[in-house]
Amino acid sequence: MRDRCPPAKPRPGRSKHVLLPGPRVPSEATPRLTWDSPRLGAAMEPTAATKFTGRLPLLFLLLRLLRGISAAPAGLGVGATRGGGETDALSFSYHFSITSQARPGQPWCQIQGQINGKTFLSYDCQTKEFKPIGPWGMKLKDTAFWQKQEETVKLLVEELRKKLLDIKVENFTKSGSLTMQGRLTCERGADGHTRESWQFSFNEPITYLFDPKKRKWTVDHSGGQQVKDMLDGDRELTKLLVRTSNGDCQSWLQQVWERWDETQETTGAPATTLHVALVKGAAIRLISSVFLVVLTHSILLVIQGIVL
Repeated sequence: MRDRCPPAKPRPGRSKHVLLPGPRVPSEATPRLTWDSPRLGAAMEPTAATKFTGRLPLLFLLLRLLRGISAAPAGLGVGATRGGGETDALSFSYHFSITSQARPGQPWCQIQGQINGKTFLSYDCQTKEFKPIGPWGMKLKDTAFWQKQEETVKLLVEELRKKLLDIKVENFTKSGSLTMQGRLTCERGADGHTRESWQFSFNEPITYLFDPKKRKWTVDHSGGQQVKDMLDGDRELTKLLVRTSNGDCQSWLQQVWERWDETQETTGAPATTLHVALVKGAAIRLISSVFLVVLTHSILLVIQGIVL
């Protein structure tokens, strides 16, 4: 057997104890990473993305409101209504029926006056009485306009009946009686411009139109050319129609327009003029459009900040 090697003798100056590696002490050059774990029960601070997501319902609501404001009809503002187009334009008209040979006990003429399609007076040549009808009739019956229109309308139907009797009845009917249906219209548009027109028909579905500004007759059917030529050649009739429409009817239209707000208050409608309604409507649309642009720009900035 080999001889066992004797155990090595410890070197002088060395300790018998073995030093185990201890915890490393970080140096100042090495950065120390720390992480604070959230405490239980403590609410985490919301991030920008969380805030933006939470405000989405409010943004959608604002966009819907702005869309509703921007889609409102042009020209309408606070207190403005479009019921029957009463704030858009004013139409003043007389509808009359004249018969060359009336039946016993029947009037040979009947007239209705209308403002925006609503009757304000009724007249017939038998009673010879102008009856006020509705709020407009009651408002205008005690004015100088009412008396003036009585004189003019009575003279008008008398002259038209004379012209009707001069027309050859055989050109229209074999019954021996000829009826004229007519309408005088004066309008004030939303743009402030006025227009006048006449419309006639005689025992047939043919309409004859007269433009008082151009002093020109037109017919909507080729079969009415003969009567149109006859009307074109009647200078007295032309003067009567031009004088009544361009003079009297325009004057009446202006008087009704000046009393428009008063009558609207009487009927319970909001007393707003066309000009005020247009200005308010335009202002609302302008403000809503500017606000929509600013809001959209703000949303884009928020989204850009989240992405970055």
